[in-house]
Amino acid sequence: MNTQVEQTASPEDANKAQITLSMLRQWGACSSGKSWFSAKFPQGAEYGETMTALYADKKYDDARWLAQNVFDKAFSKEIVISDVNSLIALTKQESGEEHSSGYGARIGSSG
Repeated sequence: MNTQVEQTASPEDANKAQITLSMLRQWGACSSGKSWFSAKFPQGAEYGETMTALYADKKYDDARWLAQNVFDKAFSKEIVISDVNSLIALTKQESGEEHSSGYGARIGSSG
């Protein structure tokens, strides 16, 4: 018997960047995507955290699907902030860089 409790919050109390299993159901997510999310984030997770985990698990199609649905159906400034934070985290992971400015920074252009 599954004793995990799915996150339910009133709309006014909800974090606008929060993704829940209920949202994924409403948006018509595939069963494997819902299963992955439920196993990884039984209480829900911020959009950026979800995207970072999708990329870490190499679930690129699911990441594209989520991005499209979030920006079509749940767009907010909190989503944008969460997205930017996840991109920064992914960039740091891929480059192995801990420094984003100062002497340790790498520049993306020259000339």
